[in-house]
Amino acid sequence: MGRSNTCRHALAAGLLVFVTLGVAWAEDVAQGELLIRGAVLRVFPAHQEVDPGRPTVIQTSLGDLAPGEVPSGLRVVGELNGPGLDTPVELSAIPGEPFRIPGLVREGTYRLSAIRLEQAGSVLQSAEPDEAEIVVHRLVIASVTSRPL
Repeated sequence: MGRSNTCRHALAAGLLVFVTLGVAWAEDVAQGELLIRGAVLRVFPAHQEVDPGRPTVIQTSLGDLAPGEVPSGLRVVGELNGPGLDTPVELSAIPGEPFRIPGLVREGTYRLSAIRLEQAGSVLQSAEPDEAEIVVHRLVIASVTSRPL
């Protein structure tokens, strides 16, 4: 039994030295400073009204990053739905740049929905808000003035 205790003490001492060396080594490897900065994906305006056929934009921003500061491979993606669109049209932009919405000719309410930040096809986060509404209608002319020729 005495020999067994001696082996245990030797094993424990060896393990303590190994753990101590491992901790000292890990401390040296792990030294440094890590800055973590959150970035919220935003889109605006959340609602707008446009004339039929007039192109428009929905702006994107990722925190306070300028377009040149955005890591490569990131895209903002959304689906455009509305009158006359049988299937959603996928639109994308670089964070910090606008979605370019082509002129929509049919009057009605369109939505750019499921707006999200992606990298290599993987969703990283949803936008705030994750939907933008575009109402297409003719502007009402309140009064007309005419004069004889």
